[in-house]
Amino acid sequence: QGEDSLKLSQEYQEYQQKLEQQKQDYRKEHPDEAKDPNYDEWFETDSQRELRQIFQGQSHMFEVLRELGRKLDEVIGRQERTLSLMSTQQQ
Repeated sequence: QGEDSLKLSQEYQEYQQKLEQQKQDYRKEHPDEAKDPNYDEWFETDSQRELRQIFQGQSHMFEVLRELGRKLDEVIGRQERTLSLMSTQQQ
């Protein structure tokens, strides 16, 4: 497992270096846009990406829980109808 984490860490470092190189190349090719004071805000930082992923995950879980609640209400409704029909038939 240590090898895997080392390998992933190395791949991540290479990815970060490629990203920085691409940013620099873009600045050279588009000097007008690179002068924008908010230029670096065009790119997500690691923490911003992580936070966005957390919020997206929470939002997805909330939607799933709401759907489960709705389906559970349907099942309970069916059970109640079935029980009331059974009790009226027994009388």
